[in-house]
Amino acid sequence: MGTTSLHHAIWDGKIGIIESILQLTTGSSLLEEQDEAGNTPLMLALRSVQPMQEDIVNLLLKYGASCHTKDHIGWTCIQNATLCDNDRLMANVFVHAEKQTYNQLMAKSTDFYNVLQDVPDFYVEIRVELTSWVPLVSLALPSDVLRIWKKGSNIRCDFSIKDFNNTSWKRGHMSYILRTYPNQYGHIATIDWDTNEVNDVTTSMVQPTIADIETGLQLLYTCKTSTFSTDVTSMVFKPKKRPLIKSKKSKRPWRGIKFEMQHVRVNMQMRDPILPHWQRLHSSDDRIAKVGSFLTKLSKQQKKSSVKHDSYTLVLEDTPMEMHLQVQPRDVILWSYQVPKKASNVVFNVFFCPNDSGDRILLANNTTQGAREIGSYGNAVLSWQRTGTKKSIVVKYQIQHQRPTAPIPELKAPASPVESLSPLDAFKRPCNPSIQSVSYVDYFNSTAEGHVQHRAMTVLPRTTMISRELNATVTMSEEFPFSVKDFLPVAVFLSTRAEHFESLREFFEMKLPAGFPIKFQLPILLSVRASYTFEKAEACTVDDSHFDI
Repeated sequence: MGTTSLHHAIWDGKIGIIESILQLTTGSSLLEEQDEAGNTPLMLALRSVQPMQEDIVNLLLKYGASCHTKDHIGWTCIQNATLCDNDRLMANVFVHAEKQTYNQLMAKSTDFYNVLQDVPDFYVEIRVELTSWVPLVSLALPSDVLRIWKKGSNIRCDFSIKDFNNTSWKRGHMSYILRTYPNQYGHIATIDWDTNEVNDVTTSMVQPTIADIETGLQLLYTCKTSTFSTDVTSMVFKPKKRPLIKSKKSKRPWRGIKFEMQHVRVNMQMRDPILPHWQRLHSSDDRIAKVGSFLTKLSKQQKKSSVKHDSYTLVLEDTPMEMHLQVQPRDVILWSYQVPKKASNVVFNVFFCPNDSGDRILLANNTTQGAREIGSYGNAVLSWQRTGTKKSIVVKYQIQHQRPTAPIPELKAPASPVESLSPLDAFKRPCNPSIQSVSYVDYFNSTAEGHVQHRAMTVLPRTTMISRELNATVTMSEEFPFSVKDFLPVAVFLSTRAEHFESLREFFEMKLPAGFPIKFQLPILLSVRASYTFEKAEACTVDDSHFDI
């Protein structure tokens, strides 16, 4: 981990230097180097709100910066990109993330073909039951039976729960299908048999439609996000005193031994939705429930007046506080603020940063109430800074961003150093990210000579962190007709199609006791666990047409 010249160039917004560095270091690991704060170059570019932000992000993506790399606390680039409140930038990151996922899957597809060819064909039925320790929640959780066929180099999984989100879902007849080939990329599709709709996953990853992008943004903006990891470094399996004896009522035809999984620690982080009220503009999709509320560092209040405007408070500490508004010609920015009578050590400035330059033009200084009309495209920056005191200062303020009713035809922008993606032109919305000013000295822990002294950085939202030991059991049977190694490719495939199957893949990659796990429990959400029970395992007898897409 270490800061690089690329990090410094991104901080300064020097896009020419950034491109020169990338051209000289093509194919190196420089794009994934993390600075002392744990940010890769792309992470830093996404958190640094500046006039050239989109161009810098585009350039890094063009040279192959990963959208899936995690920072030092476990959040990915695409998760942190939601903090920018910039739909066009977010859509661009989403499109590249999908293409990167596709390339990773396809690069492994020929290897996957060889693995599947070596695995015996089979058909299994797995009962999945969701339970929770929270009272009454278990009553609202569904159960399902996964029916999985593996034949040759193909896999098909049928299930009945779709659009599972927290405690809401729908019933239907769905299939995931994977077809792999010896000398070409594989094929993945989802089929909804109730509507006869086929979602070609490989095509939607490579050439996503506006509807595909909006669905991705809706999930990222309006749903809770989480990171999940399981620490099994100290895990032990302790057998129960008595082996399980097959009873007459049991649906499982295999005897097994139950083990307690001890010293398994589950670590989870959760964030509330970043934009819970975000709306789709170009397509409709009622499948995604919008939940939660938008929490920020600013506490919202209401003034008592006939016409109510949003009033906010902020607390000035050592670092300046800034608000950035994306503006266009004839926009009007109105502001007013108040500080305690005894607190006169507050410096307030309004700047304008044009899109076509890195200039920072002063529009107002220490004016407690005012308005300015904007003449071109760019960002309006309102900044408060405490001076001459170490005490916290509370500032109450109101901001209004007024835009003419008639749309203003945008002037032709200067050529971007990176060619834009045409579907992204549909994603334009005024941005207002929650930000704070961070000094170069504080961020890089070095002198700021020759560099931009302060930069507006997106504020990381409140995160709930939970770590607890997992109390679970696993029943292992040596009578099961195939091995853990045989089923692992199926677990890997399922994990690529649904996030809650990621723990299933990790489980089958563990070092388990002898035999096959015919029943076990795994956590999938903060308070929800899934119980998997293998109820049937037999030879696969279906025709090849069963895997047609």
